[in-house]
Amino acid sequence: MPKRKGSSRNYNQIMIFAIVLMFAIPTVFLTGLTFVSDPPIKLDFTLSISSASDDLEYNAKYSWDATGIDANNGVTSIQWSSKSASAKINSQGQLTETIKSYFESVTISLETTLLQENGEWSINLQKQLCSGVSMGVEINGDESEVSEITPYLISSIMPVSLKSALRSIGLYEVDLVVKIEFHIRGDLLEEGARNLGIVIDFWTGLVSKTVEVSLGTLSALGD
Repeated sequence: MPKRKGSSRNYNQIMIFAIVLMFAIPTVFLTGLTFVSDPPIKLDFTLSISSASDDLEYNAKYSWDATGIDANNGVTSIQWSSKSASAKINSQGQLTETIKSYFESVTISLETTLLQENGEWSINLQKQLCSGVSMGVEINGDESEVSEITPYLISSIMPVSLKSALRSIGLYEVDLVVKIEFHIRGDLLEEGARNLGIVIDFWTGLVSKTVEVSLGTLSALGD
């Protein structure tokens, strides 16, 4: 049977296309996975409350995702998907069971994003841990990195009921340690700056930082 003219060339073209497609599809799939697993802005907040006298501990992780930065009338703010986060409790035992109801939810109650002409930016957040116990977090960076994350206690007035709960298991003071993990996509900062009339070339990938800081001791003494 005579060979059809051009069939060999067509066959080779089909094989090349099939090979390219075979490698292209997994690449697109993996890119999609990366996008899903890495939200544009993410804040993870791990709270550890432990006894200074024994091994009792409460350990929980709270997470917030955000889609971008909103700029209106010269004020910028992060578009968090939710203002509150429930605890993923990673500890068990007497202390965890005694106090977990006080710390099962953490709310972001204040947020401000500041962008400056030189590309420096800061995010100020306040979190209410429970009634009477709050903390603040300041996150600073520039056009290429998250330079500093500083958590600090706003108030250390422990609720009377929580003091009583701690004393009921023989504890009179507890130590607070926080671990904060934060990342943000640089192009979101660039867009937020542009909306304020600031033109800075920010790093286009994710910038991130993790810190772990002791916030000191809370006393269960007194009423």
